[in-house]
Amino acid sequence: MIKLNKLIITLGLLLILSYTSCHLLRKPSVSPEKQPDIEAFQNIRNTNVEFETFQARMSVNARMNTQSQSLSANVRLKKDSIIWISIAPFLGIELFRAVITPDSIKAINRIERTYFTEDSEVINNILNTSLNFEMIQAVLLGNDFSGFTHESIHSSIEEEQYQVFLKNRRPGAYQSNPFNHTIWFDPAIEKISRHLLEDIKENYTFDVKYADFRNIDLGIIPFEMSISALSNQGIINMDINYSRVHFNREVSFPFNVPKRYKKIHN
Repeated sequence: MIKLNKLIITLGLLLILSYTSCHLLRKPSVSPEKQPDIEAFQNIRNTNVEFETFQARMSVNARMNTQSQSLSANVRLKKDSIIWISIAPFLGIELFRAVITPDSIKAINRIERTYFTEDSEVINNILNTSLNFEMIQAVLLGNDFSGFTHESIHSSIEEEQYQVFLKNRRPGAYQSNPFNHTIWFDPAIEKISRHLLEDIKENYTFDVKYADFRNIDLGIIPFEMSISALSNQGIINMDINYSRVHFNREVSFPFNVPKRYKKIHN
């Protein structure tokens, strides 16, 4: 049970980390042409979906080393402000709830009847990553990261997709470890098809592949993602499928801790 609890908690943190009037996007045949490096990168950024709020239901299959679990989750997001997630077994009671902001995270573990409130850096300490709020927000929607700097950029064409390599990328306002970031961009659907983050110093990689792209009023959204996170602590694989996706609706972020729950420190 302890190992399973750890899987659920790690999954919850990593997910925080992860339609109406929509239709499946048919992929036309497009042969990409070589572009200047900066232009190729800017074309990727121009496809970011702009929104105020986001909410979705997920089905998640997670595998952590030798443990595996199938879960459902509800995610709510207010742009640049807050991410809320509730995780439960299929047709079951809630196991884990968390709220993350750019500066903090608080979470309830209903299995062990505990909760914690910590600085957002606790995510990196637990998962051995350099992920921050903006990166998690972008990954959930298949966007690029806003407000990040990089040392150099190189673009190429690989299997009819643009591949942009950003060396030593990092948030502009933070003194975090830089990471190498490779983005695959499919010109046929005009959307990012893969993120690969490599933190050499921490021996960590975070790989996200997208599929099942659908066109909605706000832009193109991937309804499927496959995540692989590899660190010194092991490997986590997740397959995520969205359903019941809505943008720009009024959302709430309830977080009430029962009095009998024990506060823990990570």
